[in-house]
Amino acid sequence: MNSTTGEMIATVDSNADADDLFYDVARKRIYVSCGEGIIAVIEQSDADHYKLLARAPTVTEARTSAFSEPLKCLYVAAPRRGEQPAEVRVFEAR
Repeated sequence: MNSTTGEMIATVDSNADADDLFYDVARKRIYVSCGEGIIAVIEQSDADHYKLLARAPTVTEARTSAFSEPLKCLYVAAPRRGEQPAEVRVFEAR
């Protein structure tokens, strides 16, 4: 979306229940953590063009995340599910 005019510039399909979104300046990528159990990785080719690059699996309801540019990592919080304890999954940007 153009932040000045509000005009829609591009759309990219993602997965359901998106919670957090981060822009990786060094790689020109957007990471979207989705409660559906997916991290959508969107690549920016220029200011107006984006494409879905990958869908990285996590676990259902793992939607809260944080991106560290210096560490090149996306941290995704996975809630406790039955006997499986809560955990933080770490995804390295490559």
